[in-house]
Amino acid sequence: MHGKIKKGWGYELIWASTDKYCGKILVFEKAEAKFSMHFHKEKDETWFVNDGKFKLLWIDTSTAQLFQKDLVAGSTHHNPPLLPHQLICIEPGSITEVSTADSVDDNYRVIPGDSQSAEKEKPKAGLGDTIISLSND
Repeated sequence: MHGKIKKGWGYELIWASTDKYCGKILVFEKAEAKFSMHFHKEKDETWFVNDGKFKLLWIDTSTAQLFQKDLVAGSTHHNPPLLPHQLICIEPGSITEVSTADSVDDNYRVIPGDSQSAEKEKPKAGLGDTIISLSND
């Protein structure tokens, strides 16, 4: 699949997609836009920040510790398989992503982002409870 894919946080511009690799540009059009905290079982991806400013969150699954760092123009970051990660836009911009083959069946959401609409929300947790969704939807 090639072309522009609209997302709740902006859009993806897919410029290469084969059974071996994928190249896309992630375009965030407004501050505070974010995609879900998610991971991939198979996909191995690396980002290059073209412009803008982003906050990256990721979870070390061996310790359950949450980390964050700012990404600015020229920054790079590698997301290996099974690493939960989330981008939050601080200043509108774009990121070039290169990865192994991309599949919608290889996205496992931990925390919703802007693409998960209110109509598709999972049941709410009670006070002190947490819901973790590992679904592909």
